[in-house]
Amino acid sequence: MNTADHYDQEADDFGEQARIAEETEARLAADPAMQAWLKNFWGDGGGLLAHYAEKKARYLVHGPSWLAAEESRATQPLTEATERLWEIQQKKLFNLQCEWRAGLLDLPGVETGAEFADWGRDITRCPLLPPIGAEDVALYRAYLLGDDCVDVGAGIIGQPTWQEYDLFRQWHRLEEAGSESPGHDLGRALPDGMQDSFGRLFNLLFRYPEWYAYYDLYRGTGPLLRLPDERGPAPSPALAAPPEEPPTDPLEPPLRHLSTTDLQLSEALIKRFESRDVLRFMRAMEFQPEQDAETEAMYAVYEELCEARDPVPVAAGPDWRECLRQAQVAHEKRTLTDALPAAYRDYCLREQAGIAHPPLG
Repeated sequence: MNTADHYDQEADDFGEQARIAEETEARLAADPAMQAWLKNFWGDGGGLLAHYAEKKARYLVHGPSWLAAEESRATQPLTEATERLWEIQQKKLFNLQCEWRAGLLDLPGVETGAEFADWGRDITRCPLLPPIGAEDVALYRAYLLGDDCVDVGAGIIGQPTWQEYDLFRQWHRLEEAGSESPGHDLGRALPDGMQDSFGRLFNLLFRYPEWYAYYDLYRGTGPLLRLPDERGPAPSPALAAPPEEPPTDPLEPPLRHLSTTDLQLSEALIKRFESRDVLRFMRAMEFQPEQDAETEAMYAVYEELCEARDPVPVAAGPDWRECLRQAQVAHEKRTLTDALPAAYRDYCLREQAGIAHPPLG
């Protein structure tokens, strides 16, 4: 919704609230039963009808969206637990990909390695995998509650891709070589010109999933990453070298933009054109102590904890921010693991009834 539409919607809402409030107040003021009831209160309940009518109008206009948000918060743990349940199948699919690429098996309908990425994006409809078993859920639950699971918590970005065969094998080669940050320095797999600008982003987005590493440890599937790629690599477009651009004439540096939100510029302007009083007032109002990134991140953690329905224990420690973050992570992990049985029950019911699983996201 653009800005103009937003303001139009606000104007419509205010108009609708005014109409409902006026109709409600007029109807109740003309109701003898209401007038008789008001006589039980001091001053015959003077002013009550107008305030009540305004509140009722707000409830009717804005209540549906508030109720929808409340219902969404109530179902969020089950929704997220259902999505995470399919991470079990992502790992099974990746294991199949390793075996298929090594020529150890054939899969019906699979002709190229790119098809695994396609099925990874549509994992709920993938026909290549056995159903999720209770032992799979138990293993995933143990992973979720343990320290190996690090993608839970406010502001944490989850694993965006699950079938990045070439990048995950590169992770394995770096780990085997004993890199300084074992297994997670994928930025070094990029061409030299891209390492500084994109290396950090790649480390975040294309790391070998912690869930995969946990599964390998307990199911002994780690050697699958060592299998050869007999059917040929499918180069990831993410690693394609950027096209060379023709040289251009050097441009003159652009003029500096003036903005009232630039405090240093504002201070320079005041020093040059205003009195010392204005400068003192400006410094008192604007130059507040800056907050570091860790403290800024606590706002999201605090908001998450505010929505908790039960008390959340917070352990003591030398840094209140880390204590708060750990409390929120532990709470979210407990909430997700509590919701996993219901998510798995719904999964089994759809499997038994032959009902297609809804797509994720």
